[in-house]
Amino acid sequence: MKTKILLLALALGSAAFAKDVPIDFKELPQNAQNFITQNFADSKVILVKKDSDFLSHDYEVVLNNGANVEFQKNGEWNEISCRACKVPAAAVPSAIQSKVTELYPDAFIIKIEKEKNRYEINLSNHVELKFNGELKLIDIDVD
Repeated sequence: MKTKILLLALALGSAAFAKDVPIDFKELPQNAQNFITQNFADSKVILVKKDSDFLSHDYEVVLNNGANVEFQKNGEWNEISCRACKVPAAAVPSAIQSKVTELYPDAFIIKIEKEKNRYEINLSNHVELKFNGELKLIDIDVD
């Protein structure tokens, strides 16, 4: 019982310390700045947020073309989401881009999420693809 109370107190305490704060683009890690500059050169950054909690922090960049890019604290991207545009092909691992083009030549990637050992891809035709850490297709979900 004491363990449950302690865990609840920690969870509530960390939520109290969570902050979502706007920051300047230059406060992003350098590799995150480079990623935005290289992959979204024709877009304007309209908001950069640093999301801090008790144990860590990450970043979110919102662009005027409808794209959002989330970065880990080290500046590596973990999600690119586009509402009114395509995820830049240069940002997508080439094996994934090739498989998407092969299977769905008329579709394009609107969201890519990178986790430890897998990628989740959402296409403009409402198909979701999952790839493992070796970039092999492991699942397809068609709406």
